[in-house]
Amino acid sequence: MSLTALDNLARIGQLKIEPRNDAEISRMLAMARTRLADADLASLSLEGRFTSAYNAAHAAALAALRWRPSLLDRQVSDNRPPLRFNLPQP
Repeated sequence: MSLTALDNLARIGQLKIEPRNDAEISRMLAMARTRLADADLASLSLEGRFTSAYNAAHAAALAALRWRPSLLDRQVSDNRPPLRFNLPQP
């Protein structure tokens, strides 16, 4: 979807621009570091270590997605997370 189309959806209220939240990003990165440290614990099962490593990567990826302002889909009516469209840096 082009930026013009996304801008149009934001203008008519179908999408909402959400600014970057540095506190949220910091929490996600802290979680990623904690999970990565957990993945290094030899006392955990291999499955537990894998799960911790996966969760670390997931938290880091979410932090990266939240780094830039994004557009949120306002039409989500169930428990699914909203769609996010990252906006390019000016």
